[in-house]
Amino acid sequence: IFMKFVVYILSPLLALILLLVKIPIFDDWAKKINPNAEYYISRFLILGTLYNYYLTVFSPYRMLEKLAKRKWIVLAERVAMLNSDYNGKFDFSCNIMIPRRRFFYRIEPTSNGSNKQRLTIWGDVFKVIWKSENAHFPQDLKITINQGVCGQAFRDASATNPQNVKGAVLTPEKLKNYNFNFTKKQLELTANLRIVASCPLVINEKGIKNEKNKVIGVLNIECIIEGSEKLIEDHASRKDFYVKLAKLSNLYLNLHV
Repeated sequence: IFMKFVVYILSPLLALILLLVKIPIFDDWAKKINPNAEYYISRFLILGTLYNYYLTVFSPYRMLEKLAKRKWIVLAERVAMLNSDYNGKFDFSCNIMIPRRRFFYRIEPTSNGSNKQRLTIWGDVFKVIWKSENAHFPQDLKITINQGVCGQAFRDASATNPQNVKGAVLTPEKLKNYNFNFTKKQLELTANLRIVASCPLVINEKGIKNEKNKVIGVLNIECIIEGSEKLIEDHASRKDFYVKLAKLSNLYLNLHV
């Protein structure tokens, strides 16, 4: 109600007074009432304009700025809420990765499943910028945008929604269904995971001529608990799980500065 007053009443009122001041008849009438009317009206307009700016621009911005500073706390709380949605039985861990340009590195295999790493002149390698306290992401695990579920989600992204989430069951009998382009060492470092799901983080960039979507990273959910496979394998469970993951990803984007 208060914001409606500011938008629909206060702002037009200030504009109307400003217009009236420009009319000679109104100016003469105001001066007859009080010789200092022009001073008082100008003062009212200045204070009213500043107050209107504070309510409509500065105050909401400050609120969003405070939320942005707390974004990692907010995300951790939402991951905890996600766990509680499943009665805590899956103990999900979460991380956010963004690509960083690298030169002359050896991460990708020379062939599928090989432990030999080919030399790459330049490319994008994921960097973990945040992870939940219980994260299962090994410190020495490096992944490029051409590898894993996260790489597929990043490359194929068009929006941050459930339809763009990529998931996989990582049990030994299911691994053959996927081509992660991992080395044997990378497979060993992720061997304890039962499932992983990645949601792309897509923002809308406004250019001079047009708007375009830009993928800035991925948000990953992982689980090592037996039985979590059904969240990917069962259609209804997967649909609900991906919706929750997309909401968590959109929360980060809303707090992203």
